[in-house]
Amino acid sequence: MRNILLLGLLMTLVGCMTTGMKVQFRPASDSPSAGLTEMTVAGSGKKVFIAQDVVLANEDFEFARLIQKPDGLQVEFVMSKTGIERYMRAKSDNRVKPFAILVNGRLICAPFTLEDCLVSGKITEFTFALGGYFSDQDARMIVDGINNK
Repeated sequence: MRNILLLGLLMTLVGCMTTGMKVQFRPASDSPSAGLTEMTVAGSGKKVFIAQDVVLANEDFEFARLIQKPDGLQVEFVMSKTGIERYMRAKSDNRVKPFAILVNGRLICAPFTLEDCLVSGKITEFTFALGGYFSDQDARMIVDGINNK
């Protein structure tokens, strides 16, 4: 079973090597406000209001990987040094609020905060994992987009 899962993951990664998927983390809110665009979370019908400001994108991550959990896939993200700096700068500018993840402009999940997801908060290894916010297919798209920048 484990070999089948690994083979499936490998095939997904190899199959998307040239997709150029654009992954963006943007501030999000449950409430409308000036400058926010209303969007619907894919597959849920939930309305969320998204800022145009991109706090983190593909190049801000060293890599992402899928982790199989009993309740589904999680995506583990590891930020690059540049990503950590961008996140810390956004945090000091008070631009870090709940986030939304968009893949090629499609709203995959929102809202969530990184602080709720931290696996490791050391400045040299900023890692967080998300699960339960998106489908397995969307989790694979996020990983593919980040790993194939």
